[in-house]
Amino acid sequence: MKITMLTPSFPSYNGDVQSPFVYQLCKTLINMKHEVKIVCPSYNYYKRDLDIEKNTRRFRYMWPKKLQTLTSEGGIPSGLSKSNWAKIQFPFFCFFFLIKSLKNTKDCDIIHAHWTLSGLIGVICKKLWNKKLILTTRESLLEKYLKSYFMKKIFLYVYRNSDFIASANENHSKIISDLGIPIEKTRSVLNGMRVDLFKSRDKKEVRKQLGIPLDKKVVLFVGWMIERKGVSYLFEAARDLVNEGKDYLFYFVGDGALYEELLKKVKEENLEDNLKFVGRKEHTEIPLWMNACDIFVFPSLFEGRPNVVAEAMMSGAPIIATDITGIRDELIIDGKNGIMIPSKNSKSIQEKINILFNNPKMLEEFSNNGKIFIDKKTYSWEDCAKRYLAIYENLIS
Repeated sequence: MKITMLTPSFPSYNGDVQSPFVYQLCKTLINMKHEVKIVCPSYNYYKRDLDIEKNTRRFRYMWPKKLQTLTSEGGIPSGLSKSNWAKIQFPFFCFFFLIKSLKNTKDCDIIHAHWTLSGLIGVICKKLWNKKLILTTRESLLEKYLKSYFMKKIFLYVYRNSDFIASANENHSKIISDLGIPIEKTRSVLNGMRVDLFKSRDKKEVRKQLGIPLDKKVVLFVGWMIERKGVSYLFEAARDLVNEGKDYLFYFVGDGALYEELLKKVKEENLEDNLKFVGRKEHTEIPLWMNACDIFVFPSLFEGRPNVVAEAMMSGAPIIATDITGIRDELIIDGKNGIMIPSKNSKSIQEKINILFNNPKMLEEFSNNGKIFIDKKTYSWEDCAKRYLAIYENLIS
């Protein structure tokens, strides 16, 4: 089968954190002997060493390439909210995305768009070339977008002109059905998981491998260092805990717009011994960090269904996470397999970390219950790809 993927976010090198779930789906379909083209942006740090690079059809939208910053530090919504320069880039991004997509959808069997921006591009290609279009909704802010009259019109247009809508979490399907989209036209297809990678390992061994002291209490964050991930609230909690004499170690894995700012604060406030910013790590290394920690904190302000929390649960890490839709409804049962906290509340993070470190039995229960819970709701990327293939075949038949 010939599949053209349209996505505004895709890894630019091996180990990149740009939308690894889209990459995993594409790679799995390629390994299953399907012909996949991926239309995606080029980045100003593009390295050309991705293992499926020959399948990508990258487009540039600014010259010189170093001016392309719209998607570089946490995705398009984050860029647009922070920078007037990003707003200038956006129409150029859409135009060149469309041109590249038109060229690469003409001879495909199915168009698969990720995020509704790609869906809008996909609708144009579908109508011009008479193709079938499947949309996967991945928006963290879907409910907020639908409160805007203008945005709701665009989203409804895309939904009505898509042949099928797959949501990457269980909540989106209901929201879309409530908009009047036929129920038979939408279904949840959760992201697959690297079940071969994310599993419990020997904590002492992984700490030796990563150079983490064996006798320390370790808190971990993994994700984009951007405002919507709430990382600054974890930083404040960590700083206050250290200042009150707690000898905890905090590891921040990831990169983004806030990385340099927070790293500067660490140095200015002499927190280097306890707060460690280690930058981006390859996806295959993340399970080691998750197994090395005693607590995984995810203070995000809004999410769909965050893969990183599910991965931490699969690795046996006890979870502290914000009480938001994608976590509350699909991942964490408060007090049973993790603790939920209010958004934008560093004091609550600080309090819950202390509670867990003072209660080893609770840490063990959250670890065991989290694994049992997520194992029942997890399938491999091969299973995920098969679910999409069934949809593709149904549409084109």
